[in-house]
Amino acid sequence: MLAPFWLIWVTLFRAWVFVSIGIDVKGNRVRAWVMPGLDDTLLGGLGDALEKQCGRCQGLLGRCVVWAAPRVAIGASSRLGDVSGGLGEPQVAWGVSDSRIAWVAPWVVWAAPRGEAVDTIPNFLRECGASLLVTDFSPLREVQRWKVDICKRVGDSVSIHEVDAHNIVPIWMASEKLEYSARTIRGKINKQLPEFLIDFPTLGPPNRKWAAKNQLIDWPVLRADVLRKGAEVPEIEWCEPGEHAAMEVLIGNKNGFLMKRLKNYSTDRNNPLKPKGLSNLSPYLHFGQISAQRCALEARRVRKLCPQSVDAFLEELIVRRELADNFCFYQPHYDSLQGAWEWARKTLMDHASDKREHIYTLEQLEKAQAADPVSN
Repeated sequence: MLAPFWLIWVTLFRAWVFVSIGIDVKGNRVRAWVMPGLDDTLLGGLGDALEKQCGRCQGLLGRCVVWAAPRVAIGASSRLGDVSGGLGEPQVAWGVSDSRIAWVAPWVVWAAPRGEAVDTIPNFLRECGASLLVTDFSPLREVQRWKVDICKRVGDSVSIHEVDAHNIVPIWMASEKLEYSARTIRGKINKQLPEFLIDFPTLGPPNRKWAAKNQLIDWPVLRADVLRKGAEVPEIEWCEPGEHAAMEVLIGNKNGFLMKRLKNYSTDRNNPLKPKGLSNLSPYLHFGQISAQRCALEARRVRKLCPQSVDAFLEELIVRRELADNFCFYQPHYDSLQGAWEWARKTLMDHASDKREHIYTLEQLEKAQAADPVSN
C-alpha cells in the first residue's frame, strides 16, 4: 500500500477557497471531498463548481507537495525506499543545489515526519494556513479511510479534492459500476480516451514563493531509515528508483522498452522464459515515478513501427490496469474470496477435495521452494 502524495495550496489568509492551479485541469478528473460552503459529504464530480472558482485570487497562492511516509506500509515497508529514493530528483531538474523545503522552483516538496497521514497532514495544514488540499487517488480502503479521517479533522476550513492521475480515464468516469471483465469495460474506456489521453499542460511558476522556514531534508538518511524498518523484505536491486530511471526504462537509447524491446512484446510478455519481453515499468507505475499517461503517449508515437505490440501494451497499460482499479473501487471485499464472482467461488469449491501432487506451506512459497523452478 502506498503513502499518497498531497498537494497543498497555501494562502496568506484563509477567507477564500482556492481551486485554481494555474493550468487547464479537466473538472471531471477531480472530485471533491470537502468544499467550504457546500455539503461536506459531497463526493461527486466538481463540474461547474470547479470552473466558477478557478482563477480566484491566484496572487495569494503558494504550492507545496507533501509526502507523508507512514511508519509501516502493509506488506511493503521496504518498498517505500523506492519512493524515497526518487523524491530528491526534482531538485536536480529544477536547478536547486540542496534538499530544502522551500525550493525556488514551481513546487516545494516536504517529507512529513514519520507517522500516519491522518496525524501529520492535518497538523501541517494548520501550521501553514492552507486553504486547499489536493490528493492523488487510490481505490484501496486504507487510503480512502485516511482521506475520510483527514476530512473529519480539518473540518470545513480546507477544501479537499481528489485527482485521479493514477488512471488515464478517471475511475468515476470510466464506469459507474463493478465491471465483469475487460470486455465490458474496454469500450467505455476507449470511447473516452480522446478526451483524457492528451499531453500534459505546462505548469508555470507560482505567483508567490513558499513562505515557510527552510528545512533540510536528508534524503539518504530518510531512505536508510525506511529500508531498515522494512528489512524483512529485501530491497530489489534491479530497479533503480526515480523519474529519470523510469524514463530510461521507457524510452532510453540503451535498453529502453519502446526503443529496443517493443518488437516482441505482443508474443513474449506472458512467457516466463523471456523476462526481457516485459516492459519492466510496473515498479515505476506503482510508485508514481512515471504515469500511465506518459507511457501511453510515448507508445502511441512509435505505433507505426510495431502496431501489434503497441496495441497489446496499451491494452495492459490502460484497460487491464483500470479494470483492476474498478474492481477495488466498487467491490468492498476486493481482497477476499467473498469478493470473487460466483462462478469463481463455485469452481474453487468443486475442486477443493482434488488430490494434489504437492502441498506447500506459506513459508515454502515465500522462500520459493516449490518443485517447479518457473514458479519459483
